[in-house]
Amino acid sequence: MSDAASNKAVDARRARLFVALDPPQRILGAIGSWQEAQAVRAGGTVGGERRLRAVAPQSLHVTLVFLGDRPLTAIDAVAEALAGLSAGPVEATLLPEPIPVPRRHPRLLAFGVESPGAVRLEAELSRRLTEIGLHRPEERRFWPHLTAFRVGRRRRPPGSRTAIPRVEPIAIEGGHAFGFVRVALYRSDLRPEGASYSRLAANELPQPGGRQKR
Repeated sequence: MSDAASNKAVDARRARLFVALDPPQRILGAIGSWQEAQAVRAGGTVGGERRLRAVAPQSLHVTLVFLGDRPLTAIDAVAEALAGLSAGPVEATLLPEPIPVPRRHPRLLAFGVESPGAVRLEAELSRRLTEIGLHRPEERRFWPHLTAFRVGRRRRPPGSRTAIPRVEPIAIEGGHAFGFVRVALYRSDLRPEGASYSRLAANELPQPGGRQKR
């Protein structure tokens, strides 16, 4: 077997994995409409040379734990850890002002999400996955967020700041408060046009106050 064929065989036995919370369709639709409005306001593209590339609404989620490249045999273990999580409602509020991350040389624009429930779930999941040797907790504090735009790369003089287009705050009909609909294990496949995600396992979450998912 050639080296190239051998590498493909190895890659086929591994997957790039992460666990995330999924917002309801009402929030995804509102962000999608907001993204389109920013592009129209900028004349069809957001930012020209420093173009902002919208994240497709179906790809929007709050990442709890990024596991990275793992053997396919890890999938069942992560799914089992998901099945054992607390299954109560996970309430949240989407903050209206998108934030450039990092601020000096932004790679993305993201909405912060206030959610004590998501913070607790991240801590529980991180502990479970650490105990079975599939995760090493990050030193930085967990920040729940939804990435709405990715910032196109371009060369700039050393020491200069990356200027990105201004975007408007988001207004959501029905309010910014919501309940996440599920916690799920995803596989990420990197492609030239951007990452695509496949859901491998999921726990559906009840809604606050017994509301129906929307």
